[in-house]
Amino acid sequence: MGATLTQKQIDQVFEGEDPGGTRRREPAPYSFRRPPSLTKSFRTQIGTRLEAFTQSLHLLLTLRLRRRCEATVLSVEQAAFSEFVLSLERPCSAFVFSLRNGDPEVGVLDLGADLSSRCVDRLLGGEMMDVCPGKLTRLEEALVRRLTEEMLAGLKDSCRGFVKLEPVLRSFESDPKMLNMLQIKDSILTVILEVRLGEACSLVTLGLPMGFLRERDGTLDRPDSPQGVGRAHLLESSPFATGIRRSMLDVSARLPATALKAAEISALEVGTVIDTSYRTGTPIEVLVNGNPTLHGSLGQVGGRLGIEITGLSGGTAEERGATKKRGAIL
Repeated sequence: MGATLTQKQIDQVFEGEDPGGTRRREPAPYSFRRPPSLTKSFRTQIGTRLEAFTQSLHLLLTLRLRRRCEATVLSVEQAAFSEFVLSLERPCSAFVFSLRNGDPEVGVLDLGADLSSRCVDRLLGGEMMDVCPGKLTRLEEALVRRLTEEMLAGLKDSCRGFVKLEPVLRSFESDPKMLNMLQIKDSILTVILEVRLGEACSLVTLGLPMGFLRERDGTLDRPDSPQGVGRAHLLESSPFATGIRRSMLDVSARLPATALKAAEISALEVGTVIDTSYRTGTPIEVLVNGNPTLHGSLGQVGGRLGIEITGLSGGTAEERGATKKRGAIL
């Protein structure tokens, strides 16, 4: 008569363990096609360029859409091209671009259906409210294409000194599966960016072949190369960023809001003095393109009305600066 198994031993048998308690694990095949992880040195070098690219993206979208924009890098990973395609949402707004003029190697920049729809709505005069992401029409694609070309120009400037990049748009795809026709066998550097437009948050995905990134143009080996330099140096040497800094923006100032009764408003006439109930020297708001950006204090500059910037809008009382006395000379 055989030995009687306990309930625990029976459960172990059905769960793939022997009665002694050791789990039997099936051997898992190793995938030799799996890309190796990125080295620390490479992450540092590419991170500096991506930081400059997010800054140029922030300036571009703020200027074109006239809305406060923030761009940050969420992740930088190396993956197979098939995994890169699976990471894109459907429908997507993926632009395929050649890395150099006449070069068969290509990269992919996907703005995402959400960000693309918001950009189209804003460029056509909308307020980006109640936007329904979807597949872009030919007209909408043309609007986003122009914006994408400027983004790639910023990417080119950011990669200067790292790789020689001359991006040229080739095609547009709204179905991620169509990207498989590119038949890219090399692993892809997948960069996911988070772009915030007001309260909305969207993802932008950039894919660059690792083989292309390993082809350095030799400038990194020179003593005067920008390797290891910070974001400020890259931006100062960027014609794209320089052009944006020279753009003219509307700057205005306004006093804090004051509530009046309807009867008081109807009694207003020339010569009437409105009591705002605010103390003399209360900070005023400085608006850039209609957006509250800074705090300031009214004063006099050479007999003319002037504003001294005292802090950032929305900051603490200490950041906004101390209140100025009446009639301050700046």
